[in-house]
Amino acid sequence: MTREKCVAAAAFQFIVVVDEAKVVSRFAAPVPVEVLPFAVTPAMAQLRGLGCRPVIREGVKKDGPVITDNGNYVVDCTFPSITDPAGLEKAMAEIPGVIESGLFCGYANKTTVIVGNEKGIKKITSADIVP
Repeated sequence: MTREKCVAAAAFQFIVVVDEAKVVSRFAAPVPVEVLPFAVTPAMAQLRGLGCRPVIREGVKKDGPVITDNGNYVVDCTFPSITDPAGLEKAMAEIPGVIESGLFCGYANKTTVIVGNEKGIKKITSADIVP
């Protein structure tokens, strides 16, 4: 998430490509959070305090947690519902040990989402991009 947000910040337009399984009617999908390994236990406790069920992401066909390119853990945080994504993103960022979250609220104005399925694609855009 950290590197993706660096790219989003540097980009004039940020394009995200997903399959239709990522499109939901209500925002209740797990939010990935990048956490320093030595701070994962207290960070997870504070994430729980925000109303989620945090789980360290385990590698498939691998023994142990998923490690980011920056050497950190990914904690998947499942919330019953997310009604204020920007507020949640800010609250997560204030937790010591949290590096970044998978919420990209600050980049919505320059994000285009392309949703693909077997029939083709659907383009979802935010507000007009102003240079």
